[in-house]
This record gives sequence, C-alpha cells and structure tokens, in this order.
Amino acid sequence: MFTKHVSFPEPQIPFKKKLQDVEVKEKETATLQCEVPVPNTKASWFMEETRLEESSKYRMDVEGTLRRLTIHNVTTNDDAVYICEMKEGSRTVAELTVLGNITKKLPRRTVVPVSDTVIFCVELEKPVDDAYWTRNGERLKEDSRIIIARINRQYTLTIRECTAEDSGEVAFIARDCKTSTRFSVT
Repeated sequence: MFTKHVSFPEPQIPFKKKLQDVEVKEKETATLQCEVPVPNTKASWFMEETRLEESSKYRMDVEGTLRRLTIHNVTTNDDAVYICEMKEGSRTVAELTVLGNITKKLPRRTVVPVSDTVIFCVELEKPVDDAYWTRNGERLKEDSRIIIARINRQYTLTIRECTAEDSGEVAFIARDCKTSTRFSVT
C-alpha cells in the first residue's frame, strides 16, 4: 500500500486583503469586499459554483484595487459561500449568513426518483399561521398525493408518488420570508 501526496502550488499573486464573513438580516443589503494586488486585475464573483452576473440583485464594483460585491434585498437563499477569483486562479472565500425568521431552510437542489416520496421541511423561529408552499409560483393545496403539515415551528410538505410534472421551484413563504429549492424528479 502506498500513499499519494497531492500538493497544490501557491497562487502566484495573493490577494492584498481577503474577503471577510458577513452576517445580515433578511431584506437588507450585504457587501463583500476584497483587495487585489494591482488595479487592472480581472476578478469574477461566484455564489458557491455559480458565476454571478451584474443585475438588480448583484452589483459588482471595481475601485482601484478594491473589488466589491453588493447583494440587494437579501433572502435565506443568499445564505451561502461567496468567492472572488482572480483571472490567474487565486481565490478568496467568505460566508454570508442571513438572519431571519427561517431557521432551517430548504436545500438549493432536491432530486428524487420517479414514484418516490419527498418531504420538504422548514423551521421558523416564530411560527406564523399564514405560511404556505408553492410550486413554480402556484400555491399548493392538499390532495391525495400532497400533504401539508405544521407541528409547532416546523412546516412540512410531503409529495407522494412523484412524477416529472412535480419538478420545478418549490418554495415556502412565511409572510416576507422565503426559502426555495430546485426540485427534480428523475
């Protein structure tokens, strides 16, 4: 038996200042900032593996050697790891923690086989009576396959005998708080 040692070369150009973890309340604005070695350095922003593009949600600023990502109207879906990566491969990483009523959110993606049962579960810090579930923006109602339940602060959505038609964005909405998952039945 032998052990293989893998080493990764240090990036040639380190960041002058790395990203710092940030905590922000839902609906507020979060700002992540780092500093690259020289002003004309190209850098890209990622939320986990997804490259971010400038939009009404994300603003990317370049000011000399500073690189800034501003995330507007933060929701629990923005609670993630963010990466700033320079063109030559150096990266700096920070975690954005979103503080809100949702204490247990949905995963980013959920995949189940056809005919299986799926249970989505969300927990709130303070329960609300008017919380509900949606699929692709349409409010879900109970039927022979869909069961919606609440026990204290825990809200569940069960879908039995899943079909491909059940796929889409499943979301839980509790007043102005929302968490969602990209649901696929394969």
